Amino acid sequence: MRKNTSFNDRVTINLGFDPSRSFSETGKSKSITRAWRRLSSLQRTVILLLVCVACMCAVYYSPVFQMEVGRPRAQTKDHPIDMLPPGWKPPEAPRNPVVMNSGNRDEEEAKVVDFPLKVDKEEKQEQIHNPMENKPADKPLADQQVEVDKSNGPGRRFEAVVEYDYFNKYEEAREFVAKDLSLDRDQDVNLFEITIRKELGDRLLPCFNSPSRVPYSDVNLRSGVAHAPRWGPDSSTSEVTTIQLEFRDLSAVTGDPKYREAVDEVYSHVHSEPKKDGLVPIFINAQTGKLRNSATISVGARGDSYYEYLLKQWLQTGKTEDKYKFDYLEAVNGMKQHLFKKSEPSKLTYLGELIGGRSFAPKMDHLVCFMGGTLALGQANGLPDDHLDLGSELTRTCYEMYARMPTKLSPEIVYFNQAEGASEDLIVKDEKYREWGWKIFLAFKKYARVEGFGYSSINNVKNAGGNNYRDKLESFFLAETLKYLYLLFSDDPDLIPLDKFVINTEAHPLPIYSKPFSN
Repeated sequence: MRKNTSFNDRVTINLGFDPSRSFSETGKSKSITRAWRRLSSLQRTVILLLVCVACMCAVYYSPVFQMEVGRPRAQTKDHPIDMLPPGWKPPEAPRNPVVMNSGNRDEEEAKVVDFPLKVDKEEKQEQIHNPMENKPADKPLADQQVEVDKSNGPGRRFEAVVEYDYFNKYEEAREFVAKDLSLDRDQDVNLFEITIRKELGDRLLPCFNSPSRVPYSDVNLRSGVAHAPRWGPDSSTSEVTTIQLEFRDLSAVTGDPKYREAVDEVYSHVHSEPKKDGLVPIFINAQTGKLRNSATISVGARGDSYYEYLLKQWLQTGKTEDKYKFDYLEAVNGMKQHLFKKSEPSKLTYLGELIGGRSFAPKMDHLVCFMGGTLALGQANGLPDDHLDLGSELTRTCYEMYARMPTKLSPEIVYFNQAEGASEDLIVKDEKYREWGWKIFLAFKKYARVEGFGYSSINNVKNAGGNNYRDKLESFFLAETLKYLYLLFSDDPDLIPLDKFVINTEAHPLPIYSKPFSN
């Protein structure tokens, strides 16, 4: 956030003479000297001290002003000037920033930004179009770094800085992973959170050496010692059941079946465990292999991608292994019976939770929003049409979780009103998803962007003003959120064809195979 600095504050010191009195040019120096001599020792000391402080401030802040002018920066103690990377330079300010004004602040807050931006380059104006328009931009948005002033006034300034080489950064990162990344580290890592390649697959396999063959949650990369999480004896159900796509693909590309066999054993074990109409508790014990029946049943955190991967394992096998489809259909029917509810007064469809596996709570994590797309993906592959209807209704609810907040950003957890109401939700055309996505993206730009550093989660989505950053950038924002927004706005429907690829829970496309994985 830009720090509001006023240069109108000043200190007035009475030097002991009448400032309205006129002096001749020859008498001015004598009058000043006479006035100085009339001052007490204390007054002289104060004046000299103020002059010294002013000089020190001028020397200290002069390089900072060059960097600060026209450029908001997060006011956090973790990013002082002396902690910037060696050789770091601020982006060059645009030569002709465009200023957009709105006379109604409330209207402006509601709409955020809904117009194209322009940038002056090489003495001509180039249009950066709103992606809601059907015509292409003269300059690809991938090459533009759009700056948004986070001030709250109606005269907010929107600027653009051009020519940032994102692909060069990607090439540098890829070269580092290929040549310099060392995995021989005395460090515990989480099985679920690590993206798999062959060496990583070998280092993660010790997680499966539990008495039940349900994997431990963590493993030391160097020693291979696996263990339960530090906070308790159980693994998250979603974590041990959301590694199947990756390990199977690793077997397919290496020709070594050990990776697939390890995760297939986990699936078979969980499949045999008793469930509540296809729904699973969010914890499972690696020692005993038992699902914790007293745990919450949720399609949100710690349960979410179990359901996602039932469908996607079926798709990954080219729809040849129907056991995954049957488990998925049973789970969706269980959601209809126990978890799907409508709120009041807007009749928003949402997925609640069963606390302790029994008591319904009208609570939904933001994570549950994946289920709208999952239901639509199932219907597109021949599953019942009402799955698409449920998915559309749930996605509408997820948009409202953004739209009804002052910042237009969704909270992580929402509770829905169960009191009786009247009105129904409106029905609009499919293009609404791009409109919703664009408004959400603009809200990220406005409230979550930390100038010069990236994006941060914020402390309170209901706080539309002031420093609200948490100084934390989640990796999934880059790997998933921005990737899905890119796909949402892409005009190429075959960019990642869903009949040839299945997208894992971290948004990585994996190929669909035309024959079963099993021997």
